[in-house]
Amino acid sequence: MNDNLGKCDVMLLFCSPNALTSEPVEKEWTAADIIGKPIIPIFNNPDHIPTLLKARLGVQFDPFDFQKNLNEIYRLILKKIE
Repeated sequence: MNDNLGKCDVMLLFCSPNALTSEPVEKEWTAADIIGKPIIPIFNNPDHIPTLLKARLGVQFDPFDFQKNLNEIYRLILKKIE
């Protein structure tokens, strides 16, 4: 985990009920936040985004429009790395 966080430019956090209660997932996004990596929450339900990340720009996943999801994620990644 530590090696890969250092290599990435942006962290995509896929938010779900399981991810919200997962200690390893929390450790990973917390570590990314501490070292200043931008985090983009990807979610179906905003209630599944960790409280500390709710104010961040994210993508509400549309199960019927995969291309729209990719375009929005790509747009946010570009915005975060500028």
